[in-house]
Amino acid sequence: KPGIAVATNCTVTNNIVHHIGYTGIAITGGSPRIANNVCFRNMGGGIGSMKGTTAIIEKNECFENFYAGIGCDGSSPTIKDNNCHDNIRAGIGISEGSSPQVTGNLCLNNRRAGIGIRTGAETRPVVEANECRANAMAGIGIEEGARPTLRKNKLINNKLVAIGVTGGAQAVITENDLSREGGLPPMIAVLEDS
Repeated sequence: KPGIAVATNCTVTNNIVHHIGYTGIAITGGSPRIANNVCFRNMGGGIGSMKGTTAIIEKNECFENFYAGIGCDGSSPTIKDNNCHDNIRAGIGISEGSSPQVTGNLCLNNRRAGIGIRTGAETRPVVEANECRANAMAGIGIEEGARPTLRKNKLINNKLVAIGVTGGAQAVITENDLSREGGLPPMIAVLEDS
């Protein structure tokens, strides 16, 4: 069971949700506003949006969760101005036909990608003006046929690549700022029929 289950239009603010055996805040219905919460050390994601919801997820801090800090599965929320750091998987994970607007987030020091995008051509997020720094894999990683648009993101000192596109994925990549101290090129890798 989640720490907070949200299945309708409502506002969930200023909560601290931690050490839950599932997702900290799980959104399964409506268009709720989820803001100014702190979600850490949960066994699922910090905040999970699923089942077609169109939540506004803003100004939350999600860290040290077992899955993504914020995860989207078959939903298209607005994800803006969140701080997702030190999660076991991605800072923000987008999959299964999700097409969220992802803007102004800081994704720092996650064990996988800062922002990870995967599973199918219906997964089409717009990822704009985010900062992904010091993640253990890509700043933004795209795989399994996903089709995002990436623009004006700042991708700094990510371990593998700034942007990785693999597994038949297609991406529109414009006006991003990519940098890294040390490490081998490339900054953008497009592989596997992508």
